[in-house]
Amino acid sequence: MQTVAPVPNEVSPAVAQHTEAPGLTNNTPSNVINQAGKLQHARKSPINALPEEIILHIFKLGVSCRNSQKRIDFAVLVSHVSRTWRNVAFSCSSLWTDITITADRMHNVDGELAIVNASLLRAKEFASRSRLFPLSVRLKLFITPSFVYLQSGTIMIMNWLCRVLPRVKYLSIHCDTLQVAWLVMNRLHTAPMETLETCKMKYGTTVLSCCHSIIPPLPVRFLFLAGQNEEQAAVNFFPKLTRVKVSGLPVSWSQWSLTRLTSLSINFMTLYDRPSVDALEYILTMNRETLEKFEIQGAIQFGTPSRNTAELPTNLPRLTDLTLGYLSQWEAIIFSFTSRHLR
Repeated sequence: MQTVAPVPNEVSPAVAQHTEAPGLTNNTPSNVINQAGKLQHARKSPINALPEEIILHIFKLGVSCRNSQKRIDFAVLVSHVSRTWRNVAFSCSSLWTDITITADRMHNVDGELAIVNASLLRAKEFASRSRLFPLSVRLKLFITPSFVYLQSGTIMIMNWLCRVLPRVKYLSIHCDTLQVAWLVMNRLHTAPMETLETCKMKYGTTVLSCCHSIIPPLPVRFLFLAGQNEEQAAVNFFPKLTRVKVSGLPVSWSQWSLTRLTSLSINFMTLYDRPSVDALEYILTMNRETLEKFEIQGAIQFGTPSRNTAELPTNLPRLTDLTLGYLSQWEAIIFSFTSRHLR
């Protein structure tokens, strides 16, 4: 018969249960003893016995997800598993390269100009942890109950963003007011971005941007992007920019200066902001040697092409992906006649 050694009378059951925890005395409070026992159990957990190389491999698999928000949540999650995982996570710069900033719950901190929220504070922390790694930044600046906070907050966000722009390789900006769009573009068009490869700009929603009855409240057209007429300016400001997507944003098409694009999307423009067939073919001509993907939906202007349209070399030898989207059948029919030189 197996016998069980009795617990000494002077030792409480909680102490006897956690006698393996070093540094504890008989007069230690029971809640401290329980916590120490849990920590000892965590230290002996197999998940903490994994080599750092395996943990890093797990991190790489986690950030391979295509959903940016899931990648951000994953980085925060694994840094709270244990002290070991947290140390490895902080040493893994590529784990913190996704940044999303919103305009939700902006508030004052020590003065009217110090407008911050949780997403901006987290962005600063992520940028610090990523060290020198290229960043992917998404700005979602939608209208808030306090428009003053939105404008001031946008200025604070852009002031901070300009400091890390040399490291940004992916930039996505979505706003629903032209005032905010102007604040953003005003700071971007003079800021060199040597690492930028992909730029996505969206104004409004699909329903708002393609509604023909809406006239923009400001007589402003955003230069895209360098803000200068010279072709060389865009090359100097954005030497690696190859993918551009513009949706609903008023653009000064005649001053377009981006070349060497491999992917171009122009979507959901109001009737007043759509590029003319001449301007569209001119933009395509500027990128004819490199363009592989072209998408235009709800942004085709009606009308008769000018005499110079037929003289433009609009064949695109590298184009393999073409998407044409129309708001009506008549729009498709009219475009097929007015752009017959685009082949």
